[in-house]
Amino acid sequence: MKFRLWIVLVVILFVALTGGLYFNQQLADPIASTPSPASKTLDNQIQTPSEPVQETDATAIAVTNFAVCKTLLQNNDKHSGNWARDHYLSWDKYLNDYSLDDVTMVIDKLLNSNFAVMFRVEQLRKDSTLAQFNQKATKDVKQELIKQGHELSGFFAGIKMSKKVPAPEFENLSSLSATEQQSVFITTPPSIDDAAALMFDEHVSNQTIISLLAHIDNLNASVGFDKLDTISVLDYAIDASRSEVVSYLFKRGVEPSKDAYMGSSMEWALSRLMVGDANKPDAAAIVQQLQGKQANARFNQQDSSLVEGFFPRQFYRFEPAEIALIQQQYGLDLLQIGARDELSISDEHPLLLELLAQQQAYTEKALKVSDLAKVLPQCRNTIDKVNAKWQPKDAYLLIGQADKTYTDNPDKTIEQLAKVDPSLVDCMLKRVGDYQRRQQFISNLDPIFRLLSEGKVIDFIDSILAKPLNDANKNWVFSQALEFDSHFYDDLFNSELFVDPIQYFDFNDRMFSADFLTGLEESSYDLHGHDYRGKTLLFYAVVKGNVDIIKRLVDDKFPFIINDTDPQLSKGLDPLHVALSIEPWQFKPEDAVEKVDLLMRYQPKIDEFHLRRMGLIKVKYPDVYQQIISAYPQLKVVDDNALPLSICGYS
Repeated sequence: MKFRLWIVLVVILFVALTGGLYFNQQLADPIASTPSPASKTLDNQIQTPSEPVQETDATAIAVTNFAVCKTLLQNNDKHSGNWARDHYLSWDKYLNDYSLDDVTMVIDKLLNSNFAVMFRVEQLRKDSTLAQFNQKATKDVKQELIKQGHELSGFFAGIKMSKKVPAPEFENLSSLSATEQQSVFITTPPSIDDAAALMFDEHVSNQTIISLLAHIDNLNASVGFDKLDTISVLDYAIDASRSEVVSYLFKRGVEPSKDAYMGSSMEWALSRLMVGDANKPDAAAIVQQLQGKQANARFNQQDSSLVEGFFPRQFYRFEPAEIALIQQQYGLDLLQIGARDELSISDEHPLLLELLAQQQAYTEKALKVSDLAKVLPQCRNTIDKVNAKWQPKDAYLLIGQADKTYTDNPDKTIEQLAKVDPSLVDCMLKRVGDYQRRQQFISNLDPIFRLLSEGKVIDFIDSILAKPLNDANKNWVFSQALEFDSHFYDDLFNSELFVDPIQYFDFNDRMFSADFLTGLEESSYDLHGHDYRGKTLLFYAVVKGNVDIIKRLVDDKFPFIINDTDPQLSKGLDPLHVALSIEPWQFKPEDAVEKVDLLMRYQPKIDEFHLRRMGLIKVKYPDVYQQIISAYPQLKVVDDNALPLSICGYS
């Protein structure tokens, strides 16, 4: 049996290598990418989620408690979102009774435009030649596996067969003469998908694309190739800024796309025009051609002060200077482009109401709350009332105003910001070059970095230094190499890769692991110092919120603050400020008391900004507040109205 399975897989692999097909296995779905198909339909019995559920019911919920309500609302959003993501791909069954526009907008309402456009474009591509071919190929392979006695589970459950696009015969078109290209086109008739894919091959000329298109009878056929959220080959040409190809397609009778939900041809063109790359003249010429076809776009604003619009997963935006420059250089008036309406759906649409009811039933069971329709509004009201008590000023507006007022006196700027909140000082200083470690990415280094995976750090250093590197490149390479193994530090430090010391503010979550920090400690790097911004390692551990690392640093007597820094820096945040900050950090009430307890071992000097943060905790998490002040009365709030005036995030 195993031998026969190998035969099947070898056949698949052979076909893939020869360019006919390739296969992939669908794994768990990340929210922001491509959701996995639902394993069960909506008609199936609602399943209890695997994660722990809230052991309560409607009568037990304290709807006037901010913390309880916040947790309930977060869990409601999580479970209702999971339900929609797990089922939305099966909602094609509703297309028997409702339009594609209706179902699309319902998905948009219950999830977001990412999911809506993925559903919609899949439906539009179903009739494409490529989609039908892939569907049949997948079915044939699965049937063969079943015939060989294998269950379609585990590895085999998610197998999908896909035809290679473009066809292997077209991969080297740029190296062929015009006569040779014509011979290939006759021998292997190109498809609309081959044309779409080749649009993005910069080595393939416009003339070659046009010659290929001449061998396709129906240029209005649906594109199944899925690089863009469109089924129009014209939109592929537009996105690739192929103005000549666009002209040819128009001559062949291809009309601009105007899907009610996804991007229109004009919207794709404006999005490309915004990029501002070397193809800008072609992008402008395409917009002008589309104007001649009365193609329209959606605009959020369209006047001399701003031209801006959005379509799913894309946008276009032109400021006044660019509007004028485009007019001057290309004779293109963005204000003359026709507008089109947004697709919408009523909140009382029967399909939306039906699915909302199913979603609520699922979520009530998951949360063990019997009447969410009653409880959720009460909780939202509680959240709104509490939030209304704290209306902080915009941090970056305050920073901008102070910076403008004291342009020639940075010390005065910092002094003014420090009176508002120490977080404003940090946010201002982290934008100043003296408080940064410049890094610049370098591409195509995978083969060299593989040396680090093999522990060959010296070979890596020699190989990387053979390339032309500036100081920012070296800083980036140093940091990336260190992530492989912090024990590499000494070798990296003693090489020409060392330019600027590594900085705590550049440490990512992986670097705040016990293994990474141990490696640095066992090297010559001193973790007890401060970075360019005057912050200790403990400070960033608190920012990251890793209680285990915080405890380790405290137990090992790592410094709380270091007083020998620039006096300017001393006006910024300390670790306790961060631990007491509900916003904008990810405040975890369950960890707050332990963090404070650990940091209070340092006997820090308590200032008004610690107490203002405690005031906010008192408002939003009174139970946490009581626990803290029971142990540390010096943190008790005197003035209930003294809340943070403004808090700026730290990264």
